[in-house]
Amino acid sequence: IKSINKWDQEQERILLLTSKAIYRVKYLFDTHQVDHFKRSSLTEITILQKGYIYGGTTNGTLYGMRLYQGNNNYQTFTTNSRSVEDGTHQKDFMITIINDIARTRRALSTQNFCISDYDITRSNSLGPLSTTYNKLGWGLWNTTPTSESAS
Repeated sequence: IKSINKWDQEQERILLLTSKAIYRVKYLFDTHQVDHFKRSSLTEITILQKGYIYGGTTNGTLYGMRLYQGNNNYQTFTTNSRSVEDGTHQKDFMITIINDIARTRRALSTQNFCISDYDITRSNSLGPLSTTYNKLGWGLWNTTPTSESAS
């Protein structure tokens, strides 16, 4: 999967879903080792946003998701070429992942959780200044969807 960070950097990651958490794993394919991982509790996910990703190199051609936890803390994901080598359509593959996460999250609790159909906008600020733009709030992603916009 591709994880897209707040500085608009695409990072190849493995997404591991368990009954209580999601792990975003940096795996070194050449040495077959886990470099590092980040664990996110499923009960901390408040919004699962799904839609086409705009900006960067994607421009609405890739379907993705953004997982919100707490105050504007989020992770954005789409697929990469390793994910869809078998000919599976990229959007269908992402929808399968989204549905699995939603089903697993709802099994824990439906409180404080919603799914939103809301296209995702990436920062257009690339390069060495992107960190500064994002720190100042100028180049950050679109705003957090509200419960009213969620379906």
